[in-house]
Order: sequence, then C-alpha cells, then structure tokens
Amino acid sequence: MRNYLICALLALFSTTLTATNRLVDIDRTGSVFFAPKLGISYPMGALADANYKLIASSWRKEGITLTGEFGYYITKSTVAGMELSYSNFHPKSVSIFPDGVDESRVRFRRGGIFMQYYMVSTGKYRPFVKLGLGLFEANRISLPQIVEDEVVYKDYSLGAKPVYSFGLGVHGSVTPNISLTFSIEAVSLNSFSSAWETSGATLGPLRKNMLFFPVYFGMMYHLSDE
Repeated sequence: MRNYLICALLALFSTTLTATNRLVDIDRTGSVFFAPKLGISYPMGALADANYKLIASSWRKEGITLTGEFGYYITKSTVAGMELSYSNFHPKSVSIFPDGVDESRVRFRRGGIFMQYYMVSTGKYRPFVKLGLGLFEANRISLPQIVEDEVVYKDYSLGAKPVYSFGLGVHGSVTPNISLTFSIEAVSLNSFSSAWETSGATLGPLRKNMLFFPVYFGMMYHLSDE
C-alpha cells in the first residue's frame, strides 16, 4: 500500500512539473486573445478637484472601470491590440447641494489601440509595460452649478478628444488557454484646449487635462496555445 502511495505521489508531481514547464516555455507568437478587465479608478487633478466654481472641476472620487481588450502576439514578447473601456466616477461631498445630496454622474467611454511588451520573454509570471492611444467621450450628467445664487442642474459633454495611457503589470499563466493579469495604468484625457458643451452653449476652454489611475484585475483567454 505504501509503495502504491509513493508511486501515485511521484506521478502527480511529474504531471504537475510537466504542466508547469509547458506554461513556462509556451510561445504564443501568432495567437490572439480576449481579456475582460475590472478596475478601481482613482481620479486626479481637475477630475478630483472639489472647487465647483472652476469649469474643469468635477469633484469626483474613486469609481469603477470596465475594459475589454483584443490582442495579437506579434512575437512572444510583443502584443498589439484594440481596447474599449467604460469608467463611472462617484461624486465627492461638497456644500452647495441641497440637503448635501449629489446624484450627478461623470462617465468616460474610450476606444483605441495599444502595444504591450513583456520584459521577460518566457516564464509563468511575466512583467509587462503597455502604451495606449485613442479617443474618449466624457459626460457629466445632472451636475449642479450655482447660477445667480441658485443651484441649477445641467448635462455636459466632451467628445472625440485624444486619450493616452501608460501601464505596468504582471501576467500569470494558469493553463495554456487562461492567464490572469494585475496592472496599474495612468490615463490622460487631453482636454486642455476643449470646452464643455451644454444646453446649446459651450463652457471653456478647460485649461486643464483630466487624469485617472485604474488598478486592474483581468483574465486573458488565449484562442490558441501555440
């Protein structure tokens, strides 16, 4: 009985070692993947500024970002792809709102292309850097503003403007077809020379860019393991 147990343990160890070696040595050159990602995003600068008298300010705190990536391995270390993303930010508490209640929303929709480079070409765990470029649309919905000592609620939009992103992360292989990722990105919304559009009018230019940092957890589904 003892010999059977030892043989079973050795077989299990051998199988695990073989699977681990396959994940370490796998070369995905020429394959494609789809990656859904969920992120907690932290706003900075004008997006987080609580000074409601400034045109650019949105007094936001952290929110949720959902992103979908579709990528192609040019080499085992270099990936090119496309991404779509949606971000929604919650309001900070500021004093101008009746009863202290603010039900306004600030959301961003982004689309673009990216390049991702793995700093380690093989291995189960592989750190990477990512650069992205695209366009974004911003909406501030039911945002309160003071007009002649009264609070009015307006919708603001800003569309088809450039967005840039830079990220650092780590990729971990789970199976030949499934990987998990953790990453942190900086997303810069180029709005310095833009103006908010609202009720047939424009407010701006903003004279400030908007910036936020998503912290992502994602899963990659590889359509081929070779």
